[in-house]
Amino acid sequence: MKFVDNFYNLRWEKPTFGGAIRYYETKIQTDLFGQFILEVFWGRKATRLGGKKLIAYGSVAELKEKVIVIHKKRLRRKYCLMPILD
Repeated sequence: MKFVDNFYNLRWEKPTFGGAIRYYETKIQTDLFGQFILEVFWGRKATRLGGKKLIAYGSVAELKEKVIVIHKKRLRRKYCLMPILD
């Protein structure tokens, strides 16, 4: 699980015309039943706008596919991948 934690906790950011910064973030967790949970967060910095979604996956392979799809979509929409400092 350590590899998954380090590699798939990702954050993308994109500046907007009004000066605000939009972000999109993914984090990996496991629940009590051993399922992998993908947490997805989005919003704008310095505002209360945004949301959160939890998606359960039975295998790491499914989870990796979804994160790769999200990554490609964020890059198409001009987001930049940012380092996460935990």
